[in-house]
Amino acid sequence: MFLWEVPLTWTMSQAATVPLDYAMVYYGMYMLSNLENQDDVVVIGAATPRGIAASTITMLDGHEVSAVVESNREKEHVIDVVGLGSIFKRSEDYQSG
Repeated sequence: MFLWEVPLTWTMSQAATVPLDYAMVYYGMYMLSNLENQDDVVVIGAATPRGIAASTITMLDGHEVSAVVESNREKEHVIDVVGLGSIFKRSEDYQSG
């Protein structure tokens, strides 16, 4: 069973949405794509709720995880929440291309 403490600033409606992201990521990565132990993972949009879920689940499962974010603020958020060290910021050239 997955248990976690709901932050005091969240409503129960907000807290109820969190397991959905983790369930969707698990289903997509492990059931649909058949992610295997030796696979490295790149998470694009790592600061989004699903990005955080994908980074957390795959990192805890022993995968090498790299993350892509949009800004320095998002980069700091992912470092604080997930603890990833391999985080890349999208370049302007990439976004416009």
